[in-house]
Formats: sequence, structure tokens, C-alpha cells
Amino acid sequence: MNNEQNTNSADIVISDDVIEKIAKTATLEVDGVVAVTTSLKTDLIDKISKKNHNRGVNIVKDDNDISITVSVVIYYDYNINEVASKIQDKVTDAIEAMTGHNCPIVNINVIGIETKESTTGE
Repeated sequence: MNNEQNTNSADIVISDDVIEKIAKTATLEVDGVVAVTTSLKTDLIDKISKKNHNRGVNIVKDDNDISITVSVVIYYDYNINEVASKIQDKVTDAIEAMTGHNCPIVNINVIGIETKESTTGE
């Protein structure tokens, strides 16, 4: 599915993959985020259905609105609610600035936590 905007006599189409990539990139810029990823169950479903999406980001479009769900792993010592709130703000700002579409809903699924030692291999 693509987002289409009509500017004068030309159409601008923004693919779902682009919107997913914007959301994923914005999420990874938030301090405390280890990764944007999916659960093992979702990975298996994607492999079976041969989907090649930006794993960990799902979008739903309704007219000019884009709702997003992001699944993340967060570092152990960070406040989960604060990190999730920052992700919501960052994703909303990025989607609205880059696409011109409203992003009224950004749901955050925290699917895991990791210590910094486990991500650096120490």
C-alpha cells in the first residue's frame, strides 16, 4: 500500500517501506533503545509468508493518518516509560515532517531488555 498526495497536477507516492524505515530510524536515534525487532513468533510468520518488511515496525493508514506500532528492546538501566515516550515523540515528529501525514498513534511494544554488557559481548 502506498500513500498518495496530490500536489497541483502531480501525485506523490510514499511506499509503506519508506514510512517503516523512517519510523525505525527515528526509534534507533532514541537513547536507551538497543534494537527495533520482532518477537520470534512474528519472525517465523514473516519467514513463512516471505514478507520482507522493516521488522519491528507495523503501520496502518486511514485517509491522511498513519498509525504505527514499534517493537523494541531497551537497555536495562533506562526507564521504560521515558524511553517509550521519547520514541513516540521522535517517530511522530519524523513521520509528520517527512511525509506531511498526521501520525496520531505510535504504540510501543517493549519486547525485551538487555544489559550493555550483553550487547557489547563483554
